[in-house]
Amino acid sequence: MVDVRSAGCKISGELLAFIYRLKTGALIEASVMIGAVLAGAKEEEIGKMEEIAGKIGLAFQIQDDILDVTSTTEILGKPVHSDEKNEKTTYVTWKGLEKAKEEAARLTEEAVEELRSIGKECGFMEELLRRLVYREK
Repeated sequence: MVDVRSAGCKISGELLAFIYRLKTGALIEASVMIGAVLAGAKEEEIGKMEEIAGKIGLAFQIQDDILDVTSTTEILGKPVHSDEKNEKTTYVTWKGLEKAKEEAARLTEEAVEELRSIGKECGFMEELLRRLVYREK
């Protein structure tokens, strides 16, 4: 709802991050935490996975903003430049394209490092985290 209400309005970076956490971030967090619980993770590991998923959710949304301005409708499978047409504040309009790319990369690499700190074999999860963010559509 906040996302829809903010269309056409200039919003702060904090509100933008809040919106992104409630959008894709919440879905990714829930999915990752359910997986951790079902795998028998300890409480501390579940908390770490929640942090990791939060970073990946934000990075995913930033990448979505990036693709909206850098991709094509054919590749993306949906109309591009829709955020601009709807006058939505995005990480790209807020920070610029290069800073948005840097932020998505930083969040992803932090998430991967946190995943490694758990100390279990997580090669599949590392690859999944990177694919979620460094995608072309």
